[in-house]
Amino acid sequence: MKIYRNIKLSIKALLVNKTRTYFSIAGMAVGIAAVTVTVAIGESAKQKALDPIKAMGTNVIVINAGKFTEVFGRAREVTNVTTLKLQDVSVLHKNNSIEKISPFQERLLPVKYQGRSTNSLIQGVSTEYPSIRNYTLNQGEFFTDDQNKMSERLAVLGSQTANNLFKNENPLDKIIYINNIPFTVIGSLNPKGSTSEMGNIDNVVMIPVKTILRRVLNIDYLAKIYLQVREIDHMDITESYITEQLKATHQLKRENEKDDFTIINQLNAIHMSEETSNSFNILILGVAVISLIIGGSGILTVMILSVRERITEIGLRISVGARKRNIVFQFMYESLILGFAGGLTGTILGYLISLVLNKFTDWTTTVSMQALLTSIGFSMIVGLIFGVFPALRAAKSDPINALKAE
Repeated sequence: MKIYRNIKLSIKALLVNKTRTYFSIAGMAVGIAAVTVTVAIGESAKQKALDPIKAMGTNVIVINAGKFTEVFGRAREVTNVTTLKLQDVSVLHKNNSIEKISPFQERLLPVKYQGRSTNSLIQGVSTEYPSIRNYTLNQGEFFTDDQNKMSERLAVLGSQTANNLFKNENPLDKIIYINNIPFTVIGSLNPKGSTSEMGNIDNVVMIPVKTILRRVLNIDYLAKIYLQVREIDHMDITESYITEQLKATHQLKRENEKDDFTIINQLNAIHMSEETSNSFNILILGVAVISLIIGGSGILTVMILSVRERITEIGLRISVGARKRNIVFQFMYESLILGFAGGLTGTILGYLISLVLNKFTDWTTTVSMQALLTSIGFSMIVGLIFGVFPALRAAKSDPINALKAE
């Protein structure tokens, strides 16, 4: 009952000067809303960066033929070699940490069906490639290991390629021509979208890797090898194993002899993206601190003015027996109410702004209940902190001088 009475008295005192109270609440609300929206955008940006990586597999290691270097955060080929072979796949597959492995070769080639044509990435892969890269079938089936060994002319279409060639027509069992070589369509894939690294990954045609090497390109080397590691904790150990094995099979024995391959660990890409996100979170923290200080300053100003205007009331309460802690608690209740009201208003405003951004922009902004409650909690803490000084000042008032002030 005592707490309820104090809250009731505090609200009544704050409503004496409504305009000033509303401006104080608005100042805190704007700060909390800004933080809420910024955090929501930050989480959206983090997911936008991570989703394409995770969509292509998290336990994935990619071996590139030749040396690659990072240019503005993207892998760029600086040497082109022909030393990555199918034999390397057989050697690496003996490691128990490697669950799945797929050789890979690709070329951008013309694909035709009757009067329609398009240019697509023709990817020579093994049967395990769709699972490694998280592709799923829309219809039909994928080719088998035996069909790969026999270099059969079979094709599985990406969703974009299927749409370009067949529109609404069923592509199964149709004959398409890849670089003027006939292939039978046995399946089509569900759409995956695009990535900054690989572009539109739906504009593809997957065929057996031995078919692309022997029948289409007439070469014996690979562009890449994709591996999926059984346990994410074994990624670094597996990478070291791959490096040792390829150095041995490629006869790179001298210490000064440069590697003719580049290993890209998908886990490292996730960590780099998370580090970038953490840097952004530090910026968000700075914005939050500045916003809360501004909002807290408004509460401090209101409370100082309130103490000055109510100095007689304070003196009267002390003279009739009120303790200093009663005076402190009274003004602390008022500052807490201001913080709570500002925080609640700010979180609601931030949540509504996030919904608007989510609906009218391509930002998938989400605000969790935990974030909302945290914002309200912090606003109350700020109100409490900035209310301490006025409350202590009120408690130290001399009752005689306070009564004389009237």
